[in-house]
Amino acid sequence: MQRLLTELGRGATVASAAERAGIKPGIAQIMVDYLERTGRLQNATSLCASGLGACGTGTSDQVKIHCAGCPLSR
Repeated sequence: MQRLLTELGRGATVASAAERAGIKPGIAQIMVDYLERTGRLQNATSLCASGLGACGTGTSDQVKIHCAGCPLSR
């Protein structure tokens, strides 16, 4: 699971992260769904689509904290 999370953290899609981690795509999707439901993983669009101005355009403390580890905001 850690290899999958590492690849996702680098900005990979679920399919490409699964391939790089050596996991079947269907199993990877189940793992991602579970992690999202339990709050251990958030979809990259969860804040970006909310209008808070993510991906480097927001200046609020909430955006800065949420996006600090995102590879897309660098």
